[in-house]
Amino acid sequence: MKLIDLNRKVKILILASIDGLLGLISWIVIGPPLASFLSDPKFPILFFSITENFLGYLAPMIMTIMYFYFNDMYRSMARFYEPVRHIATNLFGSLIFGFSWAGIYLYKIGSIELNLTLIIILQALIMSIVFFALTSASRLVAKIILNPFKKHGEHKSVIIYGAGKSGIELFYLLQSDPGTKVIGFIDDNKDLAGMKIDGVEVFKSIKKIQVLIAAYDFVEVYLAIPSINIDHRREIIDRLESLKVSVRTIPSIHELVGDQKRMDEIQDLSLEDLLPKNRTENISGIDLSNKIILVTGAGGSIGSEIVRQALSSQPEALILVDFSEFNLFKIHEESLGLKKTFKSNTKITAILHDISNKESFEKVVSTYNIDYIYHAAAYKHVPMLEISENIITGIRNNVLGTLSICEIAKENKVKKVIMVSTDKAVRPTNLMGATKRFAEQIVQYFDKSSNETIFSMVRFGNVINSSGSVIPTFIKQISQGGPVTVTDLNVTRYFMTIPEASNLVMQAGQLSEGGEVFILDMGEQVKIVDLAKRLINLKGYNYTFEENTPGIRIIESGLRDGEKLYEELLISGKEMKTENSKIFKSIEPRPTEEILEDIKLLKEKINENNIDGCTQILSKNVHGFIR
Repeated sequence: MKLIDLNRKVKILILASIDGLLGLISWIVIGPPLASFLSDPKFPILFFSITENFLGYLAPMIMTIMYFYFNDMYRSMARFYEPVRHIATNLFGSLIFGFSWAGIYLYKIGSIELNLTLIIILQALIMSIVFFALTSASRLVAKIILNPFKKHGEHKSVIIYGAGKSGIELFYLLQSDPGTKVIGFIDDNKDLAGMKIDGVEVFKSIKKIQVLIAAYDFVEVYLAIPSINIDHRREIIDRLESLKVSVRTIPSIHELVGDQKRMDEIQDLSLEDLLPKNRTENISGIDLSNKIILVTGAGGSIGSEIVRQALSSQPEALILVDFSEFNLFKIHEESLGLKKTFKSNTKITAILHDISNKESFEKVVSTYNIDYIYHAAAYKHVPMLEISENIITGIRNNVLGTLSICEIAKENKVKKVIMVSTDKAVRPTNLMGATKRFAEQIVQYFDKSSNETIFSMVRFGNVINSSGSVIPTFIKQISQGGPVTVTDLNVTRYFMTIPEASNLVMQAGQLSEGGEVFILDMGEQVKIVDLAKRLINLKGYNYTFEENTPGIRIIESGLRDGEKLYEELLISGKEMKTENSKIFKSIEPRPTEEILEDIKLLKEKINENNIDGCTQILSKNVHGFIR
């Protein structure tokens, strides 16, 4: 049986026994036994001195082992031992050992002569230092033994970008992995350049690590800088791209704080990392204190981020609603972790519910006396809703679900309803966009007919790393050697980070006075093929458009049903500024009373499972949608 397979209690006993032996050696060499032997070099004298003074060793040793045990020296596994993390505990325990011996010895001899007392105190100090050195060395030796030397070619070579706290923590975690060897650090801090961390050099210039990359078959760079801003991060990735080296990253700060992920869960770059570096986030605090907030689609990309940001403002209660049990479970668990982090008293309730079921959902809203509803629940995958078997389900959820929210909010005098919409609602060529545009009109109509509830919506483009993002598909295709498929080399999309989009949705809600269609400044549209090129380079490969040439090939697969080359945010082409430079109001006509008849007719067609009848009603009410 290997040492690492032993029972945890046995391991602790072994470590404590080794410390006891090292303490005995320190006491014999520095304490009375060796001094007695040197004055009269006979082994019986040495043996007698050990037995006569043994209690002076045993009592301090027991005290030291107990101190180590209760201060986690034995909880830390030897193969993960980090000297810096345990130096204070080890040093203080060593001083306990040395000076408690001195106290016992002085008491035993009964002398208070100054010279003798000073000599014994000096002995105690030296004994503490020797014991500290031996215990530290023993753990480092154990770490080397339990983590065998990794020969060249038998491991994955890794360079860690960031020699700060996170980088060093990642380094020690990777030390235990026999398939990984850290061959260098990169850090922008000039003071760290040339230094070594456990024998691994820290480089300042990316150019200097080209020698390392050339010396190893395949090198990965791990970004261990979770707290830097997104612009700095993108700048670093831009520089690494030229090296044609695979780049991965540790989890973000909010994932680590929310206990979603561990430091050693290395993950691929997100789309957020690949966007142009001049794009910045605009995150502001939202005051939701003492409010009762309900979020539909709470387990989705936007809904879950609204939940996270809402929690930071200490609302009175947060009601999480989602139709997916798995997604709801995930955000509920994360919310409970964030609640502890923020030291919040917010009451968090997770409700598994279909929002299109008005009768039962009305009970939820009336029970909790809701102040704000953030309506983020929707079926949003364009190709999925183009499948004939899914059309009725998509219309019921996206249209009747929104209708249900609006009716219940009005009846229960909810203060505000903010609907999350999409750029695909503008002159849509697909069913998903048509359902969202019809839902927008329902929200507009209810605001016009309501005196106590403010209804508004926020329209924006793609959010980074949402479900359905192109990046996971690209990564899978690259890992399989290609080809990477892009629907069209000219297709472009707006992109915004999930935290920024969610925050702007909440800010727009704060600005809302009723009936507004808010649109977000998404910057310039980005070519999807450019993202594919960058990702291929950052995976350590070259890209090509030609067959039978070196590199990962990029090919066109053709636009999918309902997909456009580019997206729009404005229907009328007119907009107004708000006090927030990232938020605009779209000037658009409101629906008339006729929409009520069309809603009634739509319900009938849904109940009849009449797809043609449903799409005809959408075509009548949604500009640009023709079926």
